[in-house]
Formats: sequence, C-alpha cells, structure tokens
Amino acid sequence: LYAGDIARVLWKVASEGFVGPLNVSGGQTLSIYQFALLVAQVFELDSSLIQPVEFSQMGGLSRRPGRTTFSLERLRDELDYEPLATLEGLNRMRDEQEVPRLSS
Repeated sequence: LYAGDIARVLWKVASEGFVGPLNVSGGQTLSIYQFALLVAQVFELDSSLIQPVEFSQMGGLSRRPGRTTFSLERLRDELDYEPLATLEGLNRMRDEQEVPRLSS
C-alpha cells in the first residue's frame, strides 16, 4: 500500500465522519514473490537474486492460509476511493524518495 493512499483515506475518513471497520490495502493481489519482483523492477535491482520459496520450506513458522486478501468494498463504495495499483504506488515511492546530493 502506497503511503499517500493511506494518508488520503485517513483524511476522507476524518473529514466525512466515516464510522466502522474499513479495510485499506493496495488495489491488487500479489504474492510476496511477485511483489519483490516489482520492487526490483522499479528500483532497478537485480531480480535474479529473488527466488520463489514454498511456505512449507520456511520451517518454524506458524501455519497461514494459502491466500489472504481484504475486501475493499466499503473503501470503494462508501468512500468512493480506488487505491493505486502496486506498480503505480512503487513508481511514486521511487519518484518521491530523496535523491542524495554530492557535496562540493
């Protein structure tokens, strides 16, 4: 989830007096592997270093559902808000990061 999205949602919730539970997340479902590949693409990192791993190979972790997603129905219907796609959020994050400056 792009931080700018959550800031906008919080502003809408506060200014419109929204009450009740609300799920807020990015607008698409990705595996951690898919997300890592997108991060590598956007930040120009070596994606060959990213390897998919089955959860069963991660010994000692608690069992998790195979797929977990949030319903964004209230976000979309009641607040009329559509979160950015993951790639767009990552691009904005990259574009907004502080660029190091050379000292003279």
